[in-house]
Amino acid sequence: MNRWVIPGKNFYDKPDKFPFRLMVYVVIAIFLLCFGYNALTIPMDNKFGPQLLDNAGHVSVSLSLFFISILVTLYHLQAFHYKFAEYIERYGMYQWKRWAINNLVLLDFSSITPVADLSLKMQKLEGEAPVSPATPLRIAVESEGIGDSRFKQLLIKLLEPLKGSLSRGHYPFKIWIYTRGSEKSVRDELSSVLGQLVTSKHNIGDIHFLETCPDYSLINKWIDEGTRHNRLLIAIELHDDEHQDFFESASAFVFTGQDLLLENDKPMFLLRTMNTDSYHLDSIAQAYFSAEQVDVKKINRLWSSGLDKQAKLILYAAVDNAGTGVAAGSRYELETVTGKASEVQKWMLLALAADAAKYGQGHQLITSSAVEQVCTGIVTFKHPGWWREPTEFEATIYWLSTALFLSLSFLFAMINLIPEVFFNEEGVTGFLIGISAFIFIIYFGMLKFTFNKAMKYIQESLQIFHPWYY
Repeated sequence: MNRWVIPGKNFYDKPDKFPFRLMVYVVIAIFLLCFGYNALTIPMDNKFGPQLLDNAGHVSVSLSLFFISILVTLYHLQAFHYKFAEYIERYGMYQWKRWAINNLVLLDFSSITPVADLSLKMQKLEGEAPVSPATPLRIAVESEGIGDSRFKQLLIKLLEPLKGSLSRGHYPFKIWIYTRGSEKSVRDELSSVLGQLVTSKHNIGDIHFLETCPDYSLINKWIDEGTRHNRLLIAIELHDDEHQDFFESASAFVFTGQDLLLENDKPMFLLRTMNTDSYHLDSIAQAYFSAEQVDVKKINRLWSSGLDKQAKLILYAAVDNAGTGVAAGSRYELETVTGKASEVQKWMLLALAADAAKYGQGHQLITSSAVEQVCTGIVTFKHPGWWREPTEFEATIYWLSTALFLSLSFLFAMINLIPEVFFNEEGVTGFLIGISAFIFIIYFGMLKFTFNKAMKYIQESLQIFHPWYY
C-alpha cells in the first residue's frame, strides 16, 4: 500500500435491483392458490369463513414469508461480494490517500544565490531573471577575505533569518549539512555560527555531515520516522580554487512538528514525494496526481531541475492530463538561469517554490532528476487536511442478519405448517427442538465460513487488507 500505485478496483458487477415485482407476483400466487384450494375443499357451512381464513391464511402467510426469506438470503449472498469489495476499494483508497497526504511542516527557510529575489524574477513578478550565460555565478559576501572565512560569513548570512525559528518545544534541532567538496571540519564552523545565533545550547542537537547530497527521498524518510521532530537541513555549494564555473547557492530549511507550532507561525507543508525512474514515470505520475494530496487544479507552478528531454515531456503531459493549473508560461527550468544542473540545486528549487507559495502563488510542484531517478513533490501554504475514513461495512451484522432472518422465517413456517396434533405426541417437541438447534448450528457455521472465505478472497484479489476482516 505504501507506494505510488492506485489500489485495486472492485471487479464485481453491480447486482440488479432487488426483484420486488417478482416477489409480489409470487406472494399473490401463493395466496390465490392457498385460498382457492381451501375454498374448494372446506365444507360450505356456518364455519366456512373462519376455517378458510384460518387454514389458508396461516399457510399462505407462512409460505410467503419463507419464500421472501429465501429470496432475500439469495440476494444478500449475491450482493455481498459486490458490496464488500466496494467497501474494501474505498478503504484501500482511504489508506493510500492518507499515506500520500502525510507531510513535513516547513516552518521556515532561507536561501542565498548570486541573483537576489530569484523566485520573483523567474515568475516575472519583480523584474526578470538573467539568462545563462549572462547570469552571475558567485554569491556576494561582505568583507570577503577579511576575518572569518567566506564559508562562515555565508553561514551567518544564511542562518540569521532563521534564528527565531530554531526553538520549538523541548526537542533539540537535529542538523544535517551537505557542502559540496568540503570536509567534516565544516561542522565546527557550523557549530560556532549556531552558538552565536541561538541563545540556548539545549536547542541544538547532533550535527550530521552528509558526504553525498540527499534527494527528495529524504523527505519521505523523515515523514515515516514521525513528524514530532525538529530538524534543520542545510545544502551549500561554493566555488573553490579549482571549480568556479557553476552557480553558487546556499539553502536552509527548518522542519518541525504540527503540534510544536506557535500561534503566529505561518508554516508551509511539504508533502510526500514521488521517486521513480523515467521508464515508470508515466504510470507513477498518473497515480501520484490521483492521490489528491492537494486540489490539483490549484497547482499553479512547476519548478524543475536536471530533467532530460524524455522525462520532461512525460511529466509535462502528466501535469496537463491531471488538470492542474500549470500553464505553459508557469514551467520554470532552473538551468535557464544557472546554465547547468547540480545536486544541490534541487534544494534551491525547493526554496524558490516555497517562496512562491509563501506569497500566494498557489500550490507549487517541484521536480528534479538525480542518478536516473525523477523526484517530484508539492509545496503548499495551506494545510492539506485529512481524509475521512469511509463508513464501516458491518460484515458480521450483514451475514448474521441474513442468517437470523432465514432462521426465524423457517421456524415460523414450521410452527404454522406442522399440525398441532404432532406436537402433542410425547418426546416429539424435544426431538424437533434438538434437530432444529443442530441444523441451525451447522447452518450458521457454514454461512459464517462462506462469508469469511469470500471476504478473504476479495481482499487477496484487490491486495487490500482490512485488519478486522483478514
